[in-house]
Amino acid sequence: MEEMDRWLIADPENVVVIESISGEINSQVLCSCLLLYCGIYDNIRDCIGYFESTHSSESLEQPSLLRFLYYFEAIFENKIKSPAVRRFKKLTLTGFPTNSGLGQTGLSKPYFEIYDMKNSMLVYDNKDNKEQVKFYPKHKGSQIVLSLDSTLNVYGSISIKFKTKGAFSSVDLFYVTLNTAFIPENGIVSFNRYQISPETLQADTKKYDDDFSLQIDFDHYCKTCRSSATLADAICDKCSKYMSDEVREWS
Repeated sequence: MEEMDRWLIADPENVVVIESISGEINSQVLCSCLLLYCGIYDNIRDCIGYFESTHSSESLEQPSLLRFLYYFEAIFENKIKSPAVRRFKKLTLTGFPTNSGLGQTGLSKPYFEIYDMKNSMLVYDNKDNKEQVKFYPKHKGSQIVLSLDSTLNVYGSISIKFKTKGAFSSVDLFYVTLNTAFIPENGIVSFNRYQISPETLQADTKKYDDDFSLQIDFDHYCKTCRSSATLADAICDKCSKYMSDEVREWS
């Protein structure tokens, strides 16, 4: 980003060409971030709006993409200074989605999987927890609280996928993505129906009620390090050793 900005400043005739072999959407994300970095606009929302107004391409209004664009804005504005290790506590589903095979009566044995996105690795699931993976009656304001049955510390970008366990196979429900550096100090991250992925689910009013939400609670792993205040090169030895690869990328 810095090199592109320097190149553009050096000569008004200079041009930056951005191309992604992994998909057009990645180029759009980078272009929006570059607009912010170069000072064309002072917020990422205007950068996204400008780019979309000048290109007839795939929308950036996908929940996971928007979340990471706002992450970039937080780093650019120096609101987030370093990565963070956080400890999973529990997940709370409110107005949980209804499995169409059960009409409006309940959800067929929901379970979740947590992935380390950098390494595409499953780090936890409750699929075999018989106390949690069961039929839940559905009514207005219904809640499912799912606590982890073992200690799980996570860092970097993670994905939480919700599925239903059927007689012969599992069915995907939805997923959310987040980065632990941007979890608020109180450890609570919430998603409403319009913030889950894939975004096509937002229109499914039969499966997802208006009051649908997912809340994820985290604890601090470390008593001293805080991503909003601690510089990457000042992270304590405990955190630095636990997420050495992540610290290197932030330094």
